[in-house]
Amino acid sequence: MIRHALALGAAALFSVQVAHAAPYIDTITGIGSVGYDGHINGVVAAGDSFYASSLDFVQVSVALSADTPSDGGSIMVYLVPNAGGSSGIFGTPDFTSEFLLGTILDSELAPTSYVASHGGATATGSVVTLFQSVPVSFETANDEYWLIVKWGNGSSAELYWDTNDSGIGTPGQGIYYLYGDTDPVASDVDGTYAIAVSAPEPTTLAILGCGLVGIGLARRRASRNPTQS
Repeated sequence: MIRHALALGAAALFSVQVAHAAPYIDTITGIGSVGYDGHINGVVAAGDSFYASSLDFVQVSVALSADTPSDGGSIMVYLVPNAGGSSGIFGTPDFTSEFLLGTILDSELAPTSYVASHGGATATGSVVTLFQSVPVSFETANDEYWLIVKWGNGSSAELYWDTNDSGIGTPGQGIYYLYGDTDPVASDVDGTYAIAVSAPEPTTLAILGCGLVGIGLARRRASRNPTQS
């Protein structure tokens, strides 16, 4: 009986990984790329703004490639609160309270494939997904955040973008560029970077709850019947 309960709980927990997630923003699915930003442009940080009603993110995805995957470089992906304003186009990221979601090595990325005729790229590279919970202290009053990529350690990574702003969660949002330390540009509403930020759907949370309950009941029963297996 205990084995059955444990199996039920484990199966429910495992199913959380394959359950659908509700996206706050998705500019990867069904959208191609026409350009890229990265070290070749002198950009040291770039990202998209998006709205989220709570800090219940379960996954963050970014489409990237690397000019030289073997260069030993890496990039950092941050969640950054909006510093003010009602829209990403008017607000700016507050880098005094950035939260590191994860680090991606250039060696994890597909090589960049350029199109010489217009300087664009042929694909969206590698879609890298990070799983991370965000502290409540990063919650903003206007529910607006930035997903920022920072280049470091000699990274040759490229972040893809498209002029198609019809993706989920993109209307009215802005693109942010940082050239060096003091020259931000957050005035491009005609394009979006290839990113996705998702939160769990209610069914996913219910499945997770069933899994935890199943495991909890099994442990309780085992403590009462130590000789049963």
